[in-house]
Amino acid sequence: MCNRTNPPRVNRSHATWTCTYDHTAGGVIGVMTNVLARVGRRFRDLPGRLHRDERGALSMLSVIVILALTMVLGMIINVGKHVDDKIKMQNAADASAYSSTLVVARGMNAISFSNHLLCDTFAITAFLREARDRNAEAMVPEILDAWSNVGKIFAKSQFPKFRTLGSAIQNKVPDEKELVRTFGELGSAIAQEILPVMEYSLRERLIPEFQRAVVQTMPQVAQATANDVAGRHGQHSDPAANRKEERERGRQVGILWRTSVIAVGYPDERDPQTRTLPAIDPEPGSSLGVPQPIPDPNPDGMEGNDYQAIPGAGAYLKLAVQQREQLSRMYLNQWVNDRLRFFAMEGKMSQYINLYHVFSCGQLMKLLNEEYPFSNLPHMIRLADNGVDPNKFRNCTDCLASSQNYLDQNFMFVGVAYRRQMKEMMYGLFRYPLSHDPLAFAQVELFVPKARMWYHDGSAGTSPPSDIGGGGVGVNVPIPLDPPPAVATPPGWGFEGWPGDWSLLTQNWTVRLVPATHGNILSIIQTQPPPEAIATGQPLTVVLPSLPGIDMRMLREINSH
Repeated sequence: MCNRTNPPRVNRSHATWTCTYDHTAGGVIGVMTNVLARVGRRFRDLPGRLHRDERGALSMLSVIVILALTMVLGMIINVGKHVDDKIKMQNAADASAYSSTLVVARGMNAISFSNHLLCDTFAITAFLREARDRNAEAMVPEILDAWSNVGKIFAKSQFPKFRTLGSAIQNKVPDEKELVRTFGELGSAIAQEILPVMEYSLRERLIPEFQRAVVQTMPQVAQATANDVAGRHGQHSDPAANRKEERERGRQVGILWRTSVIAVGYPDERDPQTRTLPAIDPEPGSSLGVPQPIPDPNPDGMEGNDYQAIPGAGAYLKLAVQQREQLSRMYLNQWVNDRLRFFAMEGKMSQYINLYHVFSCGQLMKLLNEEYPFSNLPHMIRLADNGVDPNKFRNCTDCLASSQNYLDQNFMFVGVAYRRQMKEMMYGLFRYPLSHDPLAFAQVELFVPKARMWYHDGSAGTSPPSDIGGGGVGVNVPIPLDPPPAVATPPGWGFEGWPGDWSLLTQNWTVRLVPATHGNILSIIQTQPPPEAIATGQPLTVVLPSLPGIDMRMLREINSH
């Protein structure tokens, strides 16, 4: 037993304990009982003391709040990463679709330019052949001799004015003879250097072979562009971060689709009814059973393929022959009027320019009808299924349905950007909600813009802008040298004077992003693209969506593009 002895109040801290021990069993048991009783009283009072003691409560609450805020912050960061990734993928799809379809537009413009180049080559060849043969020059001396006789008659007139005219005619005839002779020698020298090149181009069919190569290769270039642009949009500026993300997600892939659910450029572009560029080669090759007057020394093996594969090939051949003659005549007239414009005014006594027109036109008809009647033909735009020229759809109010179907099939494209899903923030806490990898898509239209309207105030000399964006047609050569004064026109609205035909005669093909509303978009985003369409040549490893219960109406409701 222990007893406490308290010191006086002055030094209460120095209390002493006096213990006496009872060595009996009962004494030990009593001591233990007292200790256990005191411990039990302390534990019985513990809940009360904890309830009354508020020390540390704020710390525990802070731990709970910080934990909750950490989870919310992780969720916000995770959602923000997904939203940012979605925006970047949509930008990639827009840029990929636009850039790759622009390559298709450039292919169309290349075909249009080469169509004009082909007809211009015929015109230059005819012009130079006449310069080589000098048929018009041979007839000029007889005409000028006749003028000389007329001058002699006028010189004997009793009227002074006619006598002066007769002297002037007699003095000018030698000058015009020398002018024609000099121009003939100049043209002959030029023809000797340039004409073989022009004739070689026609004989080897270089321009049609170039056009067939454009039709075959430009879609594959467009597909490579779609893949490259999408991949660039999926890269980081930091090389280390970019390598890390590519290890986790792979490279971002872009594919350009036709609305017929066929990847652009694949499996091939040989079928004229399904190829990407709606351009038809009308050359029959050996299909007509008529040998070519001038055979192709080095054929490329594609002559007549379109003619045999497409229905109504005879209509394309007829249109191509007509178009070639029309454009070739136009370019030949421009060449003669421009190169011989001096003879239209100052040297018109010789009639050299008119004679040159006649003989060079004869050279052109020989080229078109005798030497190359069914070869060196311009490519034609693909007609509608019912054979209607698509240019008639521009201002047709009664054929909206058929024109829309034709335009959707041939001039609408869908670009899709693919990539594996990104790594989640706090992976064990958050999970990607979709069963497929993310993708984004965009729809692009290939078209020829209409001529814009402009307002003229009626003052003299005002004329609409011409040849904006190219076109290669409608170039006016001023004849005579001094143009007549412009005639004022009433003020009002008019259209710009540049070609806007929906055909392969205009070089104004361009593209624009349009709302993604085509009915086959659902099929496109669920279709696995061919491995060859991907830059790496490897199969696409992303998981594509499966949307059996979704229709286009529902897709339009959830799609914000």
